Amino acid sequence: IAAGMEWAVEAGADIISMSLGASTGSDRLKQATQKVIDQGKILIVAAGNSGEGADTIKFPGGYPDVICVGSINREMRRSSFSSTGRNLSIMAPGESILSCYPPDQYARLSGTSMATPFVAGVAALILSKHRTHGGKTPCDNQKQMYEHLTKVAVDAEDPGWDKNTGWGIVNPKKSIEEKHAHPKV
Repeated sequence: IAAGMEWAVEAGADIISMSLGASTGSDRLKQATQKVIDQGKILIVAAGNSGEGADTIKFPGGYPDVICVGSINREMRRSSFSSTGRNLSIMAPGESILSCYPPDQYARLSGTSMATPFVAGVAALILSKHRTHGGKTPCDNQKQMYEHLTKVAVDAEDPGWDKNTGWGIVNPKKSIEEKHAHPKV
């Protein structure tokens, strides 16, 4: 996985979307994660499907500074399987998502792996908009993208950040608008 992350950076990727996770991290994975972020790339990772608990987020989602994505259902509530914890950033649709399925089919799949590409897609829209038209807030690196995504997220449970839903649900429309205030400032 670490070699794949390094390859993506070398190949010129601006955003790396990782729909995977492991129960434990490793020094190699932690170093690769930090290297991606240090090189100004945007890293968006799945939280995992271990449900609610003190901290059930999988790695690399458990490392600091990543954009860690949980899953919501059609009622805009946290999916029962969606991992929770101190690193959870944002939520996106992750239940019964129509997906490509080997060898040449479609299937409805559920998991934070389905939610992560939604956030990566919104991040790509934000990055494209800022590169083409500019913006009042920069979005050139991991920290700036995290702040941009989370400041316009729709609260899903307790006001502000919480371990079950992070800063809330990704908000594509507001993410590319110009005027919004950051609730954390």
